[in-house]
Amino acid sequence: MPLPTIVITRGPAIVTFNSQVFYTEAPIKAAIDWELFDVNSGQYGVVSRRVKRRMAKIMFTPVGKWFTSLWPYASLAQTLGATIMPATQKDLVIQPLDTTQKMWTFYGAGITKAPTIRLSAAKQIYGEVEFTALGKYATAPGTADSLCKRETNTFNDTSFASADVQTQPYVGTLGATAIETKEGWELSADWKLDEVTSDTFGVVNFTMEEISAKVSFTPRSLSEDDIVGLLNGGSFDKAIGGAIDAGADLVITGTGVSCTLYNLVMEKLDPIWGIKEDRFRSIELVTRRKFTTGRPNVPYLIA
Repeated sequence: MPLPTIVITRGPAIVTFNSQVFYTEAPIKAAIDWELFDVNSGQYGVVSRRVKRRMAKIMFTPVGKWFTSLWPYASLAQTLGATIMPATQKDLVIQPLDTTQKMWTFYGAGITKAPTIRLSAAKQIYGEVEFTALGKYATAPGTADSLCKRETNTFNDTSFASADVQTQPYVGTLGATAIETKEGWELSADWKLDEVTSDTFGVVNFTMEEISAKVSFTPRSLSEDDIVGLLNGGSFDKAIGGAIDAGADLVITGTGVSCTLYNLVMEKLDPIWGIKEDRFRSIELVTRRKFTTGRPNVPYLIA
């Protein structure tokens, strides 16, 4: 009996967006997302399913080169309700290294989830980033190749260099206090996005509803008094209805890398007592809205 015909399609790829090339730490993932609705009949139940919207999400973990572009939108803290997708259409391309495999182009893409930033001498910089593609601008969703197109692959990139993968010690200063950590710093951006929809085109954009950032770390150079002092000035007592809004700025720098989170406050404290456990396993600080002459400041600066 002859062996069955087996088709195996495997292999890595790179991502290109806005003229930047991304090599990845893990596989690149894409999801074609159709939101469907049912067409019901009182006699026959659901007789059809129709498309309400369509988009594509592309997720990957950059290999560790420093990209300031992966944490955009900080200025939108001053203009909440503004749209996030580029005014000029930008496309995301996935190119397999094997040129016999098709190249995938996703039209009208933008970043909808920032990657975690890990600043440590023993970790690569990024967690997973998410892009969302909505399709070609001003093009009806039913048009051929309006969301994604597969075409001949012309892979010829030679930009990868292992020296670009940054693992280094970082200097962190909170207010005027320099801080040494156990395993470095972990920064995350929190964007709350709202979909903008059209009956003809489905989802056409996203607006910024809320934006903030936070950092977590295990301190190695702060005393118990220092850490407790970060919580409401060292007092565990706070009037119900009292504000916890005044904080300090954190600046973390390394060679070619600079991250600033503004007006950070501690919202909780969870000490532990044990033989091997650090008293404070992880400190988490969150940005708070701060105003200068009646205008909100940005929550972070990635440079």
